[in-house]
Amino acid sequence: APDPEPVVLPDYTAPPVLVAGGLVKRYGTIPAVDGVDIAVYPQEIVGLIGPNGAGKTSLFELLSGFVRPDEGVVVFDGTDVSSMSPNRRTELGMARSFQSATLFPTLTLLDTVMVARERLEPSSVLESVSGLNRWEHSREAEALELIETFGLTEFTEVQVGKLPTGTRRLAELACAVALQPKLLLLDEPSAGIAQAEVEQLSDVLTGLRIRYGLT
Repeated sequence: APDPEPVVLPDYTAPPVLVAGGLVKRYGTIPAVDGVDIAVYPQEIVGLIGPNGAGKTSLFELLSGFVRPDEGVVVFDGTDVSSMSPNRRTELGMARSFQSATLFPTLTLLDTVMVARERLEPSSVLESVSGLNRWEHSREAEALELIETFGLTEFTEVQVGKLPTGTRRLAELACAVALQPKLLLLDEPSAGIAQAEVEQLSDVLTGLRIRYGLT
């Protein structure tokens, strides 16, 4: 029999990876987020549950920096990021997916994940012009490993625009993980996909925590 999967539990003895205190966001007189406090610990999986219009996506916008709060603070990995841009938060190790996957439709899955790796291993101008890239081999190997982790090997050379909806959601998630984040924010990752794919996604998320130590 195969060895059982290791059990990974959140580390509640360590400082939280993410802390939000008193977050408020109003649009006119309507509060979209009203005094939210949250703490997320290393390797913890936290779900936000609520009906449409409850403010889940608005909270994600505040945590990831796409919207500034009217009140409150966001602390990520011990650093106050409340006034930082989404790009700066990404540099610190925060990655986020969106409700609708916005990938390059004409690129293959392999090329798409390799483009995501550019964030960590950028090509120089000379390498781009000459067509020679000293990172190409390592980036491709890492991209293939990620694609295999997500069970997408059969789609490696398929254009992203031709992938089924559920597979495209997994492709977007693979690109987010390619950034090697400490914290991964997923906004309705199962939206629009079949029940069987939802179950597969659940297994993938658990596996990511085990394999990459993600929160």
